[in-house]
This record gives sequence, structure tokens and C-alpha cells, in this order.
Amino acid sequence: MITEDQLEQLCLGWFREGGWETVFGPDIAPDGAAPERVNYREVVLVGRLTRSLALLHRGVPAAVIDEAVQRVLKLDHPIPEQRNRDFHRLLRWKMSATNVSIEASP
Repeated sequence: MITEDQLEQLCLGWFREGGWETVFGPDIAPDGAAPERVNYREVVLVGRLTRSLALLHRGVPAAVIDEAVQRVLKLDHPIPEQRNRDFHRLLRWKMSATNVSIEASP
């Protein structure tokens, strides 16, 4: 049987192999060396999401990127599995905002 920590380390390794940057969680915690959230209830790291969307969609106006971030933040369904499905749908399908399309890269 695999432990939660083993699974986490395996997944982090896959992300790094895919070119993603990983950081040590306590470093970006509210009381960490480089906090990226105000409290632990903030699940989405808004700064990272905004920068990533802007990088993936160069030339898209900042207002459109901000709208896409707000759509992610407003996913609100009482059933966590449905919220995950909604988030996945946003990642896979294009989001139109102010006559500009944002489409997730494959």
C-alpha cells in the first residue's frame, strides 16, 4: 500500500518532469517565509494562477485573464466532486470573455 506522502512525492516528481515548478508548502503558507495566501482557506494561489494564465495566453488583455481567474474562484457547488468537474471543464474548454476567447492548451 502507498502512503499519502509517497503519492504526493510521486506526483510532485511527475509535475517537475513535466516542467512545472514545485515549492515546499510551508514556505508559501500564511506564516511561511514567502506567503502566497492570507489563510489556509484560500485553496487557489491567485497570483500563480493569474501569472500562469497570462503566460499561457500571451496577448490576451489583463481584464480577460482576471475574468477567467474569477470564474475559477466562483466555482461553488455543495458537492466537491461536481466542483472538480466544473473546474476540469473550465480547463478543457474555452472560456469566452469580452469577445476574446481563452482556450486551454492540450
